[in-house]
Amino acid sequence: IDNYEERAVEIATNLINFLKSRLGVDGSYMLKQIRTEFQVVTVTKYLVVVLFDAIGYTFIVFLFVLYMLFEEPGKHSKRISRSHSRARRLRLQIDSQIQRYIVIKTVISAFVGIVVYVILGPCLDVKMAHLFGVITFLANYIPNIGAVVAT
Repeated sequence: IDNYEERAVEIATNLINFLKSRLGVDGSYMLKQIRTEFQVVTVTKYLVVVLFDAIGYTFIVFLFVLYMLFEEPGKHSKRISRSHSRARRLRLQIDSQIQRYIVIKTVISAFVGIVVYVILGPCLDVKMAHLFGVITFLANYIPNIGAVVAT
């Protein structure tokens, strides 16, 4: 944490010097205003709550995914009477397509997560590259915006 704090102070100092030398603006006054109006503790608490909510929802989604992946095919179709064979076939087809989609989505997400880890970790030497790989893997499950957020 000390390294991050030192880096943040360095960036703020460079920004203040840039504003003063190039634009003639007193950056220290702006920084004081930001510190008084920007409530770091409140924002941090909010972000932690949102993060834990997201983790909880992700866990529930994975429970459903595991249930659907390992559900015995045709288990529920026995409840449908013999006269409804078309409905039974349709139910089996829907179950099969959902399981296929989830398997393909999982394989693609795992591949993308591994690629992100390999590029960030060994190639670019980014710290905690494994975390970015896992976040990318999880974000790819979110339809439409997940892949955009992951990149």
